[in-house]
Amino acid sequence: MAKDQEFGKKSVQILISSKKQKTISRSFSIVGKGLHYGRDTRVEVHPAKVDQGIVFQVFQNHIDRIIPAHFNHLHSGNRNSTLTKEGISLSTVEHFLAAAWGADVDNLLVKVEGEELPAGEGSCSLWVENLNRVGYEEQKLNRAYFQIQEILEVSNRGRYLFALPSDFFKVTYFLDYFCGSTFALCVTFSDNEGGFCQIAKARTFAFKDDVQQIIHAGLGKGVRESALILNEKGQSDKKFNIEGEPAYHKIIDLIGDLMLIGHRVVGHFIGIRSGHSMNHQMVKLIARKARLFNE
Repeated sequence: MAKDQEFGKKSVQILISSKKQKTISRSFSIVGKGLHYGRDTRVEVHPAKVDQGIVFQVFQNHIDRIIPAHFNHLHSGNRNSTLTKEGISLSTVEHFLAAAWGADVDNLLVKVEGEELPAGEGSCSLWVENLNRVGYEEQKLNRAYFQIQEILEVSNRGRYLFALPSDFFKVTYFLDYFCGSTFALCVTFSDNEGGFCQIAKARTFAFKDDVQQIIHAGLGKGVRESALILNEKGQSDKKFNIEGEPAYHKIIDLIGDLMLIGHRVVGHFIGIRSGHSMNHQMVKLIARKARLFNE
């Protein structure tokens, strides 16, 4: 990230990268079931103009709404990330946004007929494969990004998420069964080492003790055959796609949620049992520190 231009001195700085913005070379469409609600959704993904960012055009009940992938439209939840605008909601956007991060794409128009993005097998591989299939187009303007300059923290009842200064994007994630845990997973991903296509295979999961609660809430309908179910020892009912798969899926969720800031973030994130709710708090903390809004 040479030749960066710095704007002001803050705990989170907005910088201009030497990298150009990107979009996709041509459009593609898919139809699939949503992760939680299990209903069919049709999605068309189109190239978009420079500086547009990732924007969803959502069609529901003969109404359509333009909803940017931005924290201003975030409806916080514990099990997914939902965007809402003027009575129209789009759920489970995090896997698509993580795939866009991994594909190094900045600008997309995503037309959605439905209330939730297709889940595939509960990872973001579905989106990575399709983005790679159509290819990419470099655009004229350089990319802006956020750089963490001081330690940031959000926490709640033994769950933590930290953001530390770093010259590149990195995530370390620790997962266990929390109370009386008999297993622990700790994995790391960094963009300077590559390997996103591998962690993109990491599927969503739930602990066995939470399954009935999820079912009673009417969630997880689209991935009940593919999602991982873990017992108190961290053992799954299915073979892992990659070693440490549940913890890597938490990293995928975090990457997707961080895209809701509007630009990529450079820093070292450390998650300890953290999830969507804490990711959303961190997104808003970074935005506030970058002076994108005042509370």
